Amino acid sequence: AKGIEFLSLRTDEQCNAWMATNIGLIHFDPASRQVNYYHASKQTVFPLASSSIKSISIDKENNIWLGYFNEGIQVFNSTTGKLIQSFGTKEGLPSIEINYLATDTMNNMYACLHNGLAIYNTANNNWQIIDVLNGLDRDYLDRPVFSFSNGKMLLSQNNSFIVFSTKDIISKNDNNFLHRTAVKVNGKEWEDGVLPEHLLEINAGPDVHDIQIEFSVFNHLL
Repeated sequence: AKGIEFLSLRTDEQCNAWMATNIGLIHFDPASRQVNYYHASKQTVFPLASSSIKSISIDKENNIWLGYFNEGIQVFNSTTGKLIQSFGTKEGLPSIEINYLATDTMNNMYACLHNGLAIYNTANNNWQIIDVLNGLDRDYLDRPVFSFSNGKMLLSQNNSFIVFSTKDIISKNDNNFLHRTAVKVNGKEWEDGVLPEHLLEINAGPDVHDIQIEFSVFNHLL
């Protein structure tokens, strides 16, 4: 239909097709040849946080993970449509704009963000973050990450690819680290083109009387 953008498509174990679009979630059941459409509302089945869905993935338990433009991630039971879990910055997700999602062979979830690659460790129930400090060419990931059956992951970068093993990259320890999420000078966001996490110094003049630094706790790969 005119005006509908099909941004991502995945199939579940029953070969149902799930499509992430700019107007909501579309589900096609090949057995009944029925099409279901879900959008942001107060409905009890697939109560979407927003109709603007940017990415989608289906984990090994057949749950549907939806990544939004500005609402983080929601996880739904694909059979009942019940909301299982939501992830935002309060739940440790480093960003609420989710460009791409992928599930690895160990059922961990990978999210391409504007500030790196976030990894949800299902064993420890926490998020880890990989960025330029860990070897990425750039933090803004607007290209997909792919999962393969041999446990390898492939991440598209500027003019190359990074291939890594899920076993090597997933932290086995539940070690939490503080990350700078905001820096304010005299009550205003400090703007110099550098993300708060990478800010090394502030050239404060005599008119600076207040500096506030906000932190969040993440599990970070070092």
